[in-house]
Amino acid sequence: MKLSSISGVVVPVRDPEVSRDFYQQLGFRTGNSGAGFATVYVNWFWIEFVVGEPTPSTSAIAVKVEDVETAAEELAELGLGGHLVGGYGLTGNGRKGIRVIDPDGYQVELFVK
Repeated sequence: MKLSSISGVVVPVRDPEVSRDFYQQLGFRTGNSGAGFATVYVNWFWIEFVVGEPTPSTSAIAVKVEDVETAAEELAELGLGGHLVGGYGLTGNGRKGIRVIDPDGYQVELFVK
């Protein structure tokens, strides 16, 4: 089997529209939505939210940003500063970043290299 690429993930959430709106505030663009699902994109990568029982963990979806401090300031201006967890620091493999917790407890790592 030859794998081609990773295109996206499917994530169970309580309310797909709430998740879509939250991720849109982070800068994701919206995609298809319908009864029981909603999709957001960054470039070609998609996250599809489906109605289900959330299963958050300490895992995170890593999203590169131009500047971590500016991203944190923008989140605060949007009223999302309470969704930040931890402080700035090395998040793995030399990345500097912060983590954001979405409404269902999933983590998004905003990082710079």
